Formats: sequence, C-alpha cells, structure tokens
Amino acid sequence: MFVANTPSAINYNDVSSPQSSSMDASVAAVTSEPETRVISSADHTAQQENLLKILKSKANDQEFWCSISYYEFNERVGEVWHAPKDMHSVFIDGFTQPSDGSANGNRFSLGLLTNINRKAESDSARRYIGRGCTVYTDNNDSVFLYNMSESSIFVQSPICNLQHSWHPATVVKIPPQGCIEIFSNTKYEETLCSKINSGYEETFFYTYVCKIRISFVKGWGAQYRRQTVTACPCWVELRLNKPLGILDAALKTILKNPSSEPPGSSLS
Repeated sequence: MFVANTPSAINYNDVSSPQSSSMDASVAAVTSEPETRVISSADHTAQQENLLKILKSKANDQEFWCSISYYEFNERVGEVWHAPKDMHSVFIDGFTQPSDGSANGNRFSLGLLTNINRKAESDSARRYIGRGCTVYTDNNDSVFLYNMSESSIFVQSPICNLQHSWHPATVVKIPPQGCIEIFSNTKYEETLCSKINSGYEETFFYTYVCKIRISFVKGWGAQYRRQTVTACPCWVELRLNKPLGILDAALKTILKNPSSEPPGSSLS
C-alpha cells in the first residue's frame, strides 16, 4: 500500500502492498519478408495517434462520464449513480442528500442508502465517511480524487498502478486532505494501443482498468486482515464510461481486422 500525502507528492517508502513490479519496455517492430523493419519512435507515436483517432470516431458518445455503485462487503446497496458528461466533479459523502433533483445534483450521499441486511461493522464505518471525497475529471479525461473526510480513504486503480510501475494489486492510502490522480487517460490510451496488438482476449481483459475501487475508513491488501475489497464494510466502484466506450470500439475493430497489424496502421 502506497500513501498519497499531498496533491503533489506521494510517499513511495510506505509500502504494504504486494511487491511492486516494473513494466517492461519493448520496441515495436513489424516483420516483413525478407527483412525486419523497426518502427522509429516518431512513426510509432504517429501510428498510435492515428489508431486512437479512428477508435474515438467509432466510439459511441457516452451520456454519463462515470457510474458509481455502492457496496457493503460483497452486497451492492441502492441503485447505480450516474454522473452526466457535463458534470466534471462528483462528491461522494456520508450525508443524506436526496438524488431527486431538488438540490445540488453532483452529490452521491451514501447516508441516505438503507440496507435491511446491514452489519454492525458497516454501520460503524459509515459514521466516519463524513464529507467523503471529491472525484473530478480534467479536459484530458484524466480523473483525480481528493479526500475531504477526516478518515483515510483507500483506492485501487490499475491504471494508476501501471503508471507508477507498482504491482497491479497495489492499494493507495489517501489521508485526509490528500489528493492523487487515479486515472491517467494518456497512460490508458497508450497502453490500450499496445493491448490491441495482443489480440481480442488481451484487449477485452483491459476492461478492468476502467473500474476503480474506493473504500472508506477501512483498507485492504497484504498488510490488512481484509485481503479483498469485498471484505470492506463500505466501498464504491467507479466505472469510467468514456474509456470503456473506446475499448468497445477497439474490440469491434479487432474482430473486423484480425490481422497482426494494428488497425489503422499505415504499414498495414
């Protein structure tokens, strides 16, 4: 587990996650007969940009930029909450703001949600959510989280872990007033292009990086008695719909172009 201290600094020394692993860098190459040509860095970048342009043009426009599901242990509680694409910030708190349009629409208040099967541990943890956190997106479709509560928040984001060469299962502890980029859209697009070269199954598996898990008050991982997020008393899953839409376009493109060449490649 890494600890995010401030909006500009992360303490890399406080580790309680599985051992972090570095990402292997490789040179993209296209083999043709009778010789092997190596794509230059500039050509590779242009090829990726062309591919992304094609995928974005084919992707369906998403009405909601993110969807949030609330869980207590392994049970989903309440309906999925959706943030419209013109709503750039979302507050997830422990209060009782109704989602009926009568007040600020960018608040998902967990305190309003009832559960007839609620356990005492969930009831206790929910009292400490307080002001919760703000999740917001920038013009580049990257996503950030700011902890507004008085308790720590724990985040597992595959794309954040990949960006920092951390182990994929790493959970980041965000203390009060801490902030971290939980989804780099630039890193996502870069790695998605690489996945496409690996085929349909590898690309489909990449849906997991578009889902971010956030636990309030209680953490999980290697140095906790809770090994999985479903052992946490109150947590949410954030689903990013625009990256999923681009991934959907990529999967359809692969099925139409099942060759070894990347779709949209100038070399194909």
